[in-house]
Amino acid sequence: MNFKKIYKKIKLLFEQNGVDENCASFCADVLNDGRLNIHFRKEITLGDYFKLMLATKKRIKGVPTNKILKNQVFYGRNFYIDNNVLAPRVDTEFVVSEALEYIKKESKVLDLCTGSGIIAITINKESGANVFASDISSKALKIAKKNALTNEADVTFVQSDMFENIMEKGFDLIISNPPYIPSKDVGNLSKEVKDYDPIIALDGGEDGLDYYRIIEKNLSLYLLEEGKLILEIGYDEGESIKKLFSNYNTIIKKDYEGNDRVAIISYKKVNNARKTKKN
Repeated sequence: MNFKKIYKKIKLLFEQNGVDENCASFCADVLNDGRLNIHFRKEITLGDYFKLMLATKKRIKGVPTNKILKNQVFYGRNFYIDNNVLAPRVDTEFVVSEALEYIKKESKVLDLCTGSGIIAITINKESGANVFASDISSKALKIAKKNALTNEADVTFVQSDMFENIMEKGFDLIISNPPYIPSKDVGNLSKEVKDYDPIIALDGGEDGLDYYRIIEKNLSLYLLEEGKLILEIGYDEGESIKKLFSNYNTIIKKDYEGNDRVAIISYKKVNNARKTKKN
């Protein structure tokens, strides 16, 4: 079958249905082909044709490409995802990059709200650190464990509502990408997000800060004196996070788009009483 004709058909369907998608990248991802190779492809098998058209039909209905393929590349690695976990985003790669600046091979790290396990697995693979990861969802943890196995990562997973079942203490670094969208804004998110990402991974309560409050309340029990807390935050939540963690030193870093994205939090020197011991 002539691929160029099929490519033009898909591109037209995307345009007619208002799908904001790079057609070449879409075809390359669905066919598991290089994005450069796709431009030189001349023929396509009948099986690949049906595979491509089925994916196109789903995409037109609003299903994100990564949820169609059940795969997302994060930090150069492939991760399985479905509707039970938040799809990895470039913003979170930025957060992980910042966290890795403070992590050594001997570090003990806790990833709260791990979801598909992307943060915990990436940190373990990039640094060799001893990583623990938790999530309230058993379905999310099943996916995270699958991703750890696929990526040959050594991560200890715990089913826990935030700190509830975390028995370990004395972490050198705690990292989290918790739900941080204000409840009133969840309904205004794009169809691709609100219909295909779990609401539990999005809704951060009335002002979006509910989970950050839980972290602030428990931080001194789990973080070492010289440790760091790294948080992914909403694009406009920097000042709110500074106020919430007023008893700590807080640095807000902006992402590549100039939005608040990372909070780096540490103890003030006067808070030596908060020192804890490694287990």
